[in-house]
Amino acid sequence: MKERRVHPRFDVILPANVTVGDNRVDGNIFDISMGGIQIGCDQASAAVIVPTPNQHVHPGANLEAVVSFRCPGDDMRLTANCRLVVSRRVSSNEFRIGLEFIEFGDDRQRQTYEAYIEERMAELA
Repeated sequence: MKERRVHPRFDVILPANVTVGDNRVDGNIFDISMGGIQIGCDQASAAVIVPTPNQHVHPGANLEAVVSFRCPGDDMRLTANCRLVVSRRVSSNEFRIGLEFIEFGDDRQRQTYEAYIEERMAELA
């Protein structure tokens, strides 16, 4: 299968919540990139976020969510509108859900996130 990722990913564990419609669930971000995140959650939470868990979402599907989290070392809560990319089961009650950023709540939030990613990239150089 061809690699579709455009940006390098970094392992993290950050608490986050995801809102879809009127439903909010908690989970942890397990990896991040300039373009999106991978969040982990239990089966009940995955069912709220993803209409059919453990399936690839077809390109162009209009499945959107809002994710909220904090970058390490920063008190600002970041909120981003996201597009659901993929959902996969990793154990009997654990899912990983890929979310691609559409837009952040405002420019300051986007700049804070980009600065965090750039710091992570510099650590690898």
